[in-house]
Amino acid sequence: MANKPPARRASSKHHIGSITYWRKFATHRVIYLFLAFVFGLGVIMYFGTSQVGPNAGRGADTTSSDVIATVNGEEVLRGDFSKQDEMIRRSGMGSDEMIAGQQGQLISSMLDAAMLRGLAKKDGVSVTDAMIDRTLDRVRSQYGGSSKKPIADDDLVKLMGETSIRDVRDKLRTDLMPQALGAKRANTDKLTVDDLIKTYDEINVRHILVASNTSPRAEGKGLPDEQAKRKAAQILAKVNAGGDFAALANQYTDDPSNKAPKWDEKLKKSVPAPPKGGSMDWYKRGSGFDKAFEEAAFALQPGQVSGVVKTPFGYHIIKVDATRRNLPKDFEKEKGKLLDDLRDTKTSEALREQRDKEQKTAKIVWKDPWFEWRYQYAKSSPMGMMGQMNFGQDQEASGKALVAMLRKYTATHKDDSAAALIMGRTLYQQYIMSGLNMGATQAKPPANREELRKQVTEAYELALQHTEDQPTRLSLARLYEDSGDKEKALTHYKMVDRLMQWDDSAAAKPTRQQLKDAFARLGAVDLAAEQATKITALEAKEKADKEAAAKEAAAKAAAAKDAKKPSATVAPGATSAPTPAKDAAPNGEALRQRQWPGAAGMPPGHWSAMAGTLYVVATPIGNLEDITLRAVRILRSVAMVCAEDTRVTRKLLSHFDIHVPMSSAHQHSADAGLDKIVSRLVAGADVALVCDAGTPGISDPGVPLVRKALEAGVDVCPVPGASASLAALSVAGLPTGRFLFLGFPPRTKTDRVAFMAEIARATCTVVIYETAPRIAATLSELHAAAGDRAVCVGREITKKFETWLRCGAVEAADHFAEAPQRGEFTVVVGPPAAVPIDRAEEQASAQEEVRRLVADGVSVRDASRSVAQRRQLSRRTLYGSIVKDDGPQCKENEA
Repeated sequence: MANKPPARRASSKHHIGSITYWRKFATHRVIYLFLAFVFGLGVIMYFGTSQVGPNAGRGADTTSSDVIATVNGEEVLRGDFSKQDEMIRRSGMGSDEMIAGQQGQLISSMLDAAMLRGLAKKDGVSVTDAMIDRTLDRVRSQYGGSSKKPIADDDLVKLMGETSIRDVRDKLRTDLMPQALGAKRANTDKLTVDDLIKTYDEINVRHILVASNTSPRAEGKGLPDEQAKRKAAQILAKVNAGGDFAALANQYTDDPSNKAPKWDEKLKKSVPAPPKGGSMDWYKRGSGFDKAFEEAAFALQPGQVSGVVKTPFGYHIIKVDATRRNLPKDFEKEKGKLLDDLRDTKTSEALREQRDKEQKTAKIVWKDPWFEWRYQYAKSSPMGMMGQMNFGQDQEASGKALVAMLRKYTATHKDDSAAALIMGRTLYQQYIMSGLNMGATQAKPPANREELRKQVTEAYELALQHTEDQPTRLSLARLYEDSGDKEKALTHYKMVDRLMQWDDSAAAKPTRQQLKDAFARLGAVDLAAEQATKITALEAKEKADKEAAAKEAAAKAAAAKDAKKPSATVAPGATSAPTPAKDAAPNGEALRQRQWPGAAGMPPGHWSAMAGTLYVVATPIGNLEDITLRAVRILRSVAMVCAEDTRVTRKLLSHFDIHVPMSSAHQHSADAGLDKIVSRLVAGADVALVCDAGTPGISDPGVPLVRKALEAGVDVCPVPGASASLAALSVAGLPTGRFLFLGFPPRTKTDRVAFMAEIARATCTVVIYETAPRIAATLSELHAAAGDRAVCVGREITKKFETWLRCGAVEAADHFAEAPQRGEFTVVVGPPAAVPIDRAEEQASAQEEVRRLVADGVSVRDASRSVAQRRQLSRRTLYGSIVKDDGPQCKENEA
């Protein structure tokens, strides 16, 4: 047996690489604590310098401050911005530049709030517990959801990003200081029901405008100020001497709506409409035209004429023809809530006036350039969606100032892709406009055009190093192509092709076509052929999808027919709607390419990624549930909503929690105002056009803006929805294979005679609209001109008091003449072949029902009204037949 080797003597010292060494080292707990501290500090430093979120693209020297800016010494905190900025980013709506615009808008509102908060502190304004409680109740109700139950306090605390309800109240005590300031300035605590009633006063007003070219809204048009003032005084003298106001208005007024153009179907162009004698129709308090104009107008009695009134448009002479007080039907029941709403409105108006005044002298000190340029962008650019844009020379100046700021900023913050992208877009707009401004006699482009192209190229190259944006890359490729650098142009076109390799949707077809043309121009024949193959495949897929949808619809129609379901029967000649799954991508509008038609100085077929889209959006005609999902999505995504009446549209948008800037676009809008909207579209902003109810342009304002947009090369896209005329046609029970829509009858006697004669000549069903005060007269004139045609009259379609009457024109005229009417009417007039609906049997049955009710003690009048309303008969006719047949017994019952 071999001897064991002698045992090795353990060394008292261990090598630094041995496990024993480190085991003993780690036995000291203080070392554990030290290691944990170092590790934690490293994590904090690593994640604290992340380039994600609002800190992205900023220097290390600016991230430590909790204050982003001060306005008049009042601080704006980074934490308040971050909470709301997170919501903007989570929404995921829009491009980088749209998000930057929303961030700028948020910063601007925070600056305004801080400015007003500082002013409130100086005035010694305090927020009461009652104001906080009222605000919390509104928030609880607003976010209660479909259950209409107020949310619990725990959910409210989470919603407002605080840790306890006490913290929520403390924050509201600070945030509500501007509101308390506005309430104090407006003296809202002194408002009474009498003040509320006055807000429903309306006047039928005329005016004569002498435009002044010194007015900020005149845009250089009109007379010099003193000359305009003298001319207005001379016209006033003629009015006071007994001159006819309407005739003088037609002769002298500069109001473009006095001869608003109308579309001539025969000539296929706009022609001047008959002058309106300066009429502005019924004018409400707070209509927003001008405060000085409104105060002067409402100080007049019927028949009185004002002196010369100065407004931002020039000098006005005002005459009031009539006055009325148009109280809502449920005024007595709702006057408490309405008074609260009036106080809120007055508070907002006072705050807005105070804000506008303070902004002129406010001193802003920025602590971080990341916030500063976004604020400037939102303030000066249409894409910033501030709603207070400058156009023309002011826009050009603000654009240059923004570019100068961004050029300085991007020199040290190259990773802020949004800044580089917006700088490039702003310069690209100037580049495009320099080409559009080239006259027919100008052979060479402007001298700065080449320099602008180089600056745009540099900005886009910088932006695309940190982000990817297909329209930007396409524009960059075309810029290189315009400069003659075919190699770089080809590189970027190829990049777009690679980015689209998985996109086989129908929305990709325009871009594929653009790539095909570009590759062909650059001599890349093989690449052009590849695009042609892909386009053919897209077209084949599109055709197959349509055929599959048609087969599916036919199969459903056949199944419905077999099951004898009339509601599913497809009418002859009708086409089935495409299924949602086979339709274009939901955001296909954003992928549509635009072209500048006939733009001077631009090569043929030049595509621009800048032009926006004008969406013509149909809104509900009564029931808000009739709005389409697409309409809601479009209204949320656009930069601005152009409305016939912003007060009406604001209620619709608030109902669906949509908050976008609004502008007026109605029959009184001047060409200059419409040109500003078109300028925003050309600059790249998407705009939605809506009217009070239904589709814009269909017996509503909207056609002038659509025409101007089309003339400017802007894409106009319809977003269809509810229609009073089609709704009435669908339930009229009259022939609908062909129909003629004539809108509202004219007001003048001569025009109305011609209008009724046109209905009499029509050989198909006719649809017209009419107002409550004239419905009975219109039906009588219709009978006189066209005979006792069959009619279907719908009142307040889709609304709470929706009613229908189907009978002859004579019976309908009698029915609506028996009492003053309210609401809006749609009248469907049957063709000559259609006779009034024979209701002899139903009339007899209705008479028997009335007699049964009378036997139970109901008066003949009340029984006739109830039965006629339920059976859609004329109450007058039913009551008259009972009186005629029953005679004295009926009168005895009435007594």
